[in-house]
Amino acid sequence: VDLPSALTFYPDGGRAPSAAARAAERAAEGWDALDAIYTVGLASCAQRASIMEAVGTHVGLPLTRIEATPFSAVDLAAPPLPVVNVPKGDSVAAGQVGCSHTHLRIWREALARNYSRVVVLEDDVFFTPAALPRVPAILAAADAGAVAAGRPWHMILFRRTALDATTREEVWGGDGGGGDGGGGGAAALRRRRSRRRRGGGVAKPLGGPLTVSGPAWATAAYALSRAGMHYLLSHVTAYNVPLDVQVSRLHAPGTGFTSLAACND
Repeated sequence: VDLPSALTFYPDGGRAPSAAARAAERAAEGWDALDAIYTVGLASCAQRASIMEAVGTHVGLPLTRIEATPFSAVDLAAPPLPVVNVPKGDSVAAGQVGCSHTHLRIWREALARNYSRVVVLEDDVFFTPAALPRVPAILAAADAGAVAAGRPWHMILFRRTALDATTREEVWGGDGGGGDGGGGGAAALRRRRSRRRRGGGVAKPLGGPLTVSGPAWATAAYALSRAGMHYLLSHVTAYNVPLDVQVSRLHAPGTGFTSLAACND
């Protein structure tokens, strides 16, 4: 949602609770299970930073501001991360390298602080009033699905541009484990299809179950588990294409990357 809309969590004309009451509401929803909410933006975009700060205050959530690496700070002759294996014919923009570097900095900081799960938001997006109270339940369902699937989740996408059809995505933690083809033969496949039709699993903010995402561009609003931080830092070690593209390629079969879709698309 655009930021001004996020300021309507407590509608105009209604009396907003005190700061302590707002924090208590978020705690009751389960936000305490999240270690940090990082917001990312350029230092030159002071207005966005101030609006995002107002949004955090308005809804009762502490936000951790991370200043993005600006293109002006990126010397392509000595870049902040290696630039290698760029596809023939592609150009390399300092701003794209800076974007990748910024997200790597966040992942490293979260690991260094021993965080288990974090949310990362670019500073022009925030959760809708309908979505905000559901985020902790989505994170809890992702954890429960990992137990059922026998493997960790790495990333949850709150906003994405899907690159493949999404109608056949597996429900995470459903019968057969979800993702990587599930398993269990024809009977398990029928159960998974039935579960998709029933819309089983935790509901996305506007309906539908949490699913295993296919390839998508999705680095504007996402959550990471600790396993996801480790995975991304071991696989995104250099720049070769823009970060959205690089992460989308991790969705290929056999990579072991588990990305979940919590967005309605």
